[in-house]
Amino acid sequence: MSKLQDWQDKIYMANKTMTTLTRKEACGGLDAIADDMMHGIHNMAQPDAILAIRHSLMTASEQGADYADAARALGSIRTDRKAASSAENGKKGGRPKKPDSWRQSVTD
Repeated sequence: MSKLQDWQDKIYMANKTMTTLTRKEACGGLDAIADDMMHGIHNMAQPDAILAIRHSLMTASEQGADYADAARALGSIRTDRKAASSAENGKKGGRPKKPDSWRQSVTD
């Protein structure tokens, strides 16, 4: 049995999830993955385990930035639906102007 499998079983028996791991437990998982890879037991066929552990090691602000990066990447993907919506908005005069009261509150 691999060290990763042993680690996963231990985490499962402790009724833990990737979001409730301590930093020490998460590092143990990374160690198990590295050890198994060095001994040829695992390769990168389980990148989701590494990403889940990485996420559990991040602080809340780092996780928020990670989600923001993902949202930014998804939002920048061009689709026919977005192009049609943008063209429709252009026919209506484009993006609505912000009210003057908003500009004053930002500059104050």
